[in-house]
Amino acid sequence: MNGVTNRFLSIGKRLSAAGNATCVIADRGGTDLDALRREGLRGFLLPADWLYRLDQYSKVISLLAAHGTNVLHVCNAHTMAARYGFKLAHDLGAYLVVDMHDINADLIDRSDHEGRVIEERQQDFVARHADSICVMSSADLYRLATFGLPKNKLFHSPNGIDKIVASVRRIESKQVVFLGNLFYPPNMEAAKLIADEISGAVRTPGTRFLVIGPCPTSAYGRLARQNVEVLGAEPNLSLILARAAVAIAPLRTGSGMKVKILDYAAHQLPIVCTGIAALGYPSAEGLIVCGTVSELCDEIDKLLHDPIGSMALGRSLSQLMFSRYNWDNVARGLKDSYRELVCRDVVEKPRIDAPDIEEFVYAGMTFPPPIHLLEERYRSARPMMVQSIFEI
Repeated sequence: MNGVTNRFLSIGKRLSAAGNATCVIADRGGTDLDALRREGLRGFLLPADWLYRLDQYSKVISLLAAHGTNVLHVCNAHTMAARYGFKLAHDLGAYLVVDMHDINADLIDRSDHEGRVIEERQQDFVARHADSICVMSSADLYRLATFGLPKNKLFHSPNGIDKIVASVRRIESKQVVFLGNLFYPPNMEAAKLIADEISGAVRTPGTRFLVIGPCPTSAYGRLARQNVEVLGAEPNLSLILARAAVAIAPLRTGSGMKVKILDYAAHQLPIVCTGIAALGYPSAEGLIVCGTVSELCDEIDKLLHDPIGSMALGRSLSQLMFSRYNWDNVARGLKDSYRELVCRDVVEKPRIDAPDIEEFVYAGMTFPPPIHLLEERYRSARPMMVQSIFEI
């Protein structure tokens, strides 16, 4: 489960249980309805492509109108707000909240000046026409403020932890884990760094690196090394993390608040990471933050050589993170933001009729197709996509 999905489910089940929200999940294929019900989520499941198809729009708008939707929270980045968020909010007369879990311009290679300018322009356009922008980290809050947006339009809602998982680590464990969706470029870049540099530079005998998360088929062979195993999407993730010795996040690009840090902390792991990976965690929150690959490898070696000390560090870090970032508090904060929002005037929104899932141009800007639907993992799951609305 990626960070966006985990955030949606964790907050959604709390708000829907309290009767404050109707959760609508866009199924890309293979969504487990029974699992969602066991989690306590209440709402509806509909085919993902209905959000993009003009011939299915009436069904989506009817579902939302029937439940008296007055705040529409789009949890899938600024390009999705332009594609269907504005139109839905406009026709419902609803407030539109957009999650900007990444500052997309910051994910583009710094040498690509034109690409960064285009992304910033699109992000600025969405931010100005939305009623509120939700960001995961204080660093991104500051970054968006440089666009000149009103401060009362931006709010900070971090990611969270459900519970602390008991560690079953053996003292002799030399497993080092990296968790991430490898379809996301910053995670793939980090995985390549592990395979090409870090795995060969860590000196502790018997060290084994596990790369965990959804992965393009071609990457398994590209990343595999004698001491590097690519597990892909792993159903027994919690057990693997609970047995590991060290968690790493050697990200060189990205923004937002890295959910992998919270996943590691929930499993009482000591964490070695870069400054990019630590974004959103004030004063790094006890993380071991490194500026170079050499420093990162040295810190991994130190933790592996001192298992008792590293286990104690992991325990204290997990308690600190849970006290500051648990989902109950995050959901309450988000609910308070909604209450404050509905006391304001609704921002006038453009009604954009995007041409299904194709690229489209609006206000002189070219918006890309929903790339996530074109990824290998979603193309293969597409035949399992539901074809009607199901109540959860």
